[in-house]
Amino acid sequence: MAAGIDKRAGAAAARVAVFPLPFQGHISPMLQLAGALHARGLAVTVLHTAFNAPDPTRHPGFSFVAVPDAVPATVPSNGIAKILALNAVMEASGHVRDALASLMAEEDEKPRLACLVIDSTLTAAQKAAAGLGLSTLVLHTGSAACFRLFRSYDMLHDKGYLPSTESNLHLPVKELPPLQVRDLFDPSKLPNKEIGQKILDLATQTTTNSSGAIINTFEALEAHELEMIGHELQTIGIPAFAGVLERGMIERAIRKLMEEDEGAKVRERAKTLKEKAQLCLESSGSSQVAVDKLLGSSISQAKILRHFLSGEAAKAGQERLRRRVVLFPLPFQGHLSPMLQLAALLHERGLAVTVLHTDFNAPDPARHPELGFVPIHEAFPGADIVTQLLALNAATEAPFRAALTRLLRDGDDVACAVVDGQCYAALRASAELTLRTDSAATFRSMLAFPRLCDDGYDVPIKGKSTEFCSQINPVEDRLDELVPGLEPLRVRDLIRVDGSNTDALCDFIARVADAVRSSASGVVINTFEAIEASELAKIHRELSLPAFAVGPLHLLSPAAAAEQCLHAPDHSCLAWLDAHSLRSVLYVCLGSVACVMFEEMAWGMACSGVPFLWVVRPGSVHGIGEEVLPPLPDGVDEEIRNRGKIVAWAGLPREKSWRTQPLVRSGRIPAGTRR
Repeated sequence: MAAGIDKRAGAAAARVAVFPLPFQGHISPMLQLAGALHARGLAVTVLHTAFNAPDPTRHPGFSFVAVPDAVPATVPSNGIAKILALNAVMEASGHVRDALASLMAEEDEKPRLACLVIDSTLTAAQKAAAGLGLSTLVLHTGSAACFRLFRSYDMLHDKGYLPSTESNLHLPVKELPPLQVRDLFDPSKLPNKEIGQKILDLATQTTTNSSGAIINTFEALEAHELEMIGHELQTIGIPAFAGVLERGMIERAIRKLMEEDEGAKVRERAKTLKEKAQLCLESSGSSQVAVDKLLGSSISQAKILRHFLSGEAAKAGQERLRRRVVLFPLPFQGHLSPMLQLAALLHERGLAVTVLHTDFNAPDPARHPELGFVPIHEAFPGADIVTQLLALNAATEAPFRAALTRLLRDGDDVACAVVDGQCYAALRASAELTLRTDSAATFRSMLAFPRLCDDGYDVPIKGKSTEFCSQINPVEDRLDELVPGLEPLRVRDLIRVDGSNTDALCDFIARVADAVRSSASGVVINTFEAIEASELAKIHRELSLPAFAVGPLHLLSPAAAAEQCLHAPDHSCLAWLDAHSLRSVLYVCLGSVACVMFEEMAWGMACSGVPFLWVVRPGSVHGIGEEVLPPLPDGVDEEIRNRGKIVAWAGLPREKSWRTQPLVRSGRIPAGTRR
């Protein structure tokens, strides 16, 4: 944290604001942390409530800012009710936001405000900081074991440990050794169990939305707990302490890719793949042929979706001259783009196209005047991605069916529906084509996942020599084992969704595989035969369904449809790229649901010495709002100077790129760069 700090003449290059919960056991460790930061050269401002306010005269090195807290006198002066009331008042009044905005406005005269350190239960302060684009760190004043316990209550309920009973008090909690049930905090035993659950939810929410966690413990006492916390938080992109994702690891990976023989081989392979992709796009190329087959054998002769209707309404649709295809994408960037590209391709071939879409991440109809759009209204949960996908399927099945029924009642000659492969509920409702936006190999691994579990390939490894882990909790010496029946895939190549419950992930994958087998009439895959001919043949053989390799869709689709993104592209990177030599720039862009460990990645790229273009997707950095780019860590800007550029979304001409996002100008950015 001290990198880039100037200690000369007592000057501080940056400032940290801290905001403790106003109780003794929380104020003391927060002020002690403030002292440690101040001793490392940081300026410190303490935000505090009028209730239990600290004495500024005892801390002359800090500045203090009072935040009004008009908590009703009827609220008890201690306990959970006070914490909940403080949060409610601070969020409603906007006083925390005002105080932070005032501190940030002083940056011309005082050191820049780098971040806010808050108590784990001050969710209102975290929300205020996020709205201003200020990152937050969370201080947990208890032990590492307590920290893990507070984040595990959903699991404890799901596994039946809670609520506790007289008969299970001495039962070991095998997921949290050496704890027994009697060691757990049980909200159900409180006079008001609802507020007990609320305080647990506050602590979990604040940490999840922060940029990092600080724990008042030390390694010699809780080494195992800290290791487990490091893994658990790393899976959702939150550093618990320095070194969870080391900048040195990133720097070494960049140098290997850009400067060493291994990287040169990767780039050469990517160049070969690009050449093969160009061949498949020619008039007689495999992808063009696959589109013709899709139109001829699946759409023009597809089962018309009349099982929703009967009688005169069904007959009326047969008089329509133009057949219609209904598309339903998963509402994430990497799924919306190829679905809209497929829509444009089908429309160009003479079909009418209607896109059903959720309210969440809804596409802009004004950008696609040739397509019809019908919203599917849903309540989208804020949770880990697997929970979101399960909830989204549950929420959209009925409205999807209703929207499809309305289209048919209106007399549209709906030939078929093309549904995203993750939307298993909609696929069951329509019983038609499914679009896979990933590779054929990935699709096969999803289909095989239930079979592998049934065959004893447990998740995670249980210790048998033949068992492996599907990367939920990877074991290093097994990551390079071949997966039987999926060769040449290794364990490390299997599906991985960090930060999600293993059982929920298995349930989701099983539902996807079952829906494809029971309901799909065919599979459309965003790939091409030259690179996955063997996998495509196996899919056809295993499913007894046609598999249409129609990729890469962003090159096959009409030019106007190729660049589809939820965020406005930043074309300023073009002039910046032109200032660099050929094949010299590293391109970094993570997926649409990835969360970024921003500081470590920034320092890793800065220290590599390699020019880079980094797309930091809005919302991908914990604690930073959707509308702003996070500020660079202290010292990074000086280190990179003009060598690096960060944008919210890179807008590059289609003819200069070949990957599935509007990314890479092939001359300036080496093929095979990290995604």
